[in-house]
Amino acid sequence: MVSQTRSVDNYLGTGANPWTNPTNAYTNNNTCITVTVANSEARYGITGTPFTIPVGAIIGGIQVRTKRGFASSTADTYRIRIKDSLAAFKQKDGTGFIAICADGVYETLGGVGDLWGGTWTPAHINSANFEVHITKLGGNWEARVDHIEVIVTYTEGWSGKVNGVTNPAKIMGVAKADIAKVSGVA
Repeated sequence: MVSQTRSVDNYLGTGANPWTNPTNAYTNNNTCITVTVANSEARYGITGTPFTIPVGAIIGGIQVRTKRGFASSTADTYRIRIKDSLAAFKQKDGTGFIAICADGVYETLGGVGDLWGGTWTPAHINSANFEVHITKLGGNWEARVDHIEVIVTYTEGWSGKVNGVTNPAKIMGVAKADIAKVSGVA
């Protein structure tokens, strides 16, 4: 398994209750985006340094890590949604953590073998259509997010070449004319 990690780097907008300073989520810099109104969403893409997952790779899992904090001891939570290859949003809920921005801690949603119930292709994850949304749930306490990053784990697929050989007949030691007679080769 191989993985690539990217930080969100393209703010795509928000709903009716915008988060303050949304570009602060691009890096781990102890400067947070904040919002107090429940059900406020910020949408992000990864376009400045997009993923470069090879064609033919098999996506094994997706993790979204957020460095976050909340201003309340109540059970505030947040939701991460990611858009899959079929344009369907898949989501997971995270927990609050009482901290000022500089003391926020990372929480990871998803995992190495977790596909979030979605359908994923390298082409989609590498494209500008791959989105990450964060929504503050719960009461009117201030939510703080310092950084959002995505880790995609995958297995590289077969490129059609074995040590530079693209003709399966040569690999299998049969004449090219007889290749269709070999079981499992079309």
